[in-house]
Formats: sequence, structure tokens, C-alpha cells
Amino acid sequence: MEKQQSPHDELHVKAYSDGAVRYPDADRHALEAHYGKFFGESYSSVRHEKISVEVHVDIYTYGASASRPYVTLATSGMGAANIPRDDTGSGHPTELITYVPHDWDFSSTEAIWLTRRLIEVARYPHQAQTIVAKHHTWCTFDEHTNVADALVPGSLLTHWYFRSLIHEKPEIDHLILPSGRHVNFMWAYPITRQELYFATQSDEPYELEVQLAAHAETPIDIHRKCLISPENREERRARIRTQKKMARTVPVVPWMTVPCDYHGPNKVASKEQ
Repeated sequence: MEKQQSPHDELHVKAYSDGAVRYPDADRHALEAHYGKFFGESYSSVRHEKISVEVHVDIYTYGASASRPYVTLATSGMGAANIPRDDTGSGHPTELITYVPHDWDFSSTEAIWLTRRLIEVARYPHQAQTIVAKHHTWCTFDEHTNVADALVPGSLLTHWYFRSLIHEKPEIDHLILPSGRHVNFMWAYPITRQELYFATQSDEPYELEVQLAAHAETPIDIHRKCLISPENREERRARIRTQKKMARTVPVVPWMTVPCDYHGPNKVASKEQ
């Protein structure tokens, strides 16, 4: 049997640049303060890239609480892209926010793949020199079949779909950084091929958003069923069996114990008051 490649292996086949794009310190601090207003003043940890390809991407982790019963992940670096504006001047660089279950195991294979995919999409605006906006999608394609790969091996989820942050206060949507750069914020949510097709065939661009808001849970469930295409008996049994197995598994590395390898200021919001 062929060995399954780890998403971390991809880093070792790309040339990395010491001149990777980064936010100036003042902008990064302002972004941390912005996140702190909505997710809690102190983040739990930061996944800090040791090797950066084109752009330096960090992922901030904010733990679950009574009012926010899921773990919040937020990127830093995607919005630093220097992208030419289109003819209308519309669109701004973006940062991504997503949510995982409160008992998410950060050492699991699923967590490693999902984190890697989040970093990949954060790099995309730098690579393609294009703005990513709400209701856009992103995926990776199999070079042989030209079909979208699963975001996590074994999952039906194939595309990131960029949604409105419907569970957050409206003020989170936009931030002007000290440098004058404007940054928008979006919810990165994984969807299936069938859900993507449904979105492309709908007359109303918000229709998939409505379906997800009504029928899909907020934290990512990598084994959830497709909202559009019914699953057969075998698929349903396999999904439920996997979910039960995961429910019985105690996280090896829950969010409370993820080591923080970023040593910058942790309570910027309180310093700027």
C-alpha cells in the first residue's frame, strides 16, 4: 500500500523565501487587538510558521467558552497580500476565521490536514495575485483526474466556501490597519462537491449560505453528510460509525494544551485602551 503523504511534506518540496510577505508589527498588533474584541482578549496559542513560502501565515487559537462553545481559529498574513485592485477598485485583502469542536484533537491527522489546507488557502491570494471574496470557493485538484481532492482524506468535503460571519458582531467584518491597509474577514467553511454545484446552479448567490445556516453545524464536522445529495445506507453507516469512534476518543492534545510558539504581545487590546 502506498504511504499517505502528510500535508507537512509539501513544505519540503517548495523553495522558501526569507523575504516572505509579512505584516508590519503595528498592523499585526492591530489585527490581534481586533480579534481580541470578539473572541476573547487572550488567545490560547498561535501556530507560528517556521518556514514561510511567499507569505508568513500564523493561525491564532481562541478556546471554547460558555458563550462560544467551539474553538475559534483565525489567520494572520493572508491580508498582507499586495494585490492590484480591479478596475472598479472593489474588494480588499482578507483574513479567514473558522470554528472547530470544543474537543478537537489538535494532534490528530484530521487536524493536521485541516490546518494545512487553511494555510494553503491563505497563501492563494499571494500566488494568484487575486482578491478572495465572500461566496468564492477554493480547492486543490488531483493532477490526474482534475477532480477536487478531499480537504481531509476520507471526507466528503472538497472546497472551502467563504461565508459571512453570521455568528459575530457586524463590526468584525472590516478593519483599517495603522498602515492604511483595509482588511475584510470571512468565515471559511468546508463544503462538498454537490453543495458547490447547488450554489453554481442557484439563481440567488446566497442560497447555499441559507442552507448551511439552517442545516449545518457551526464547528467543522469533517464527517458530516452532504446537505444536497442523499447518502446511501452504507455511507450513512460508515459516517455514523466514524462519528461514534471519534466521540469515544479523548483528545490527545486539546486546545488548552496546544503549545504557543509565538512570543509576541498577548494582550494588545488592553494596552491600547
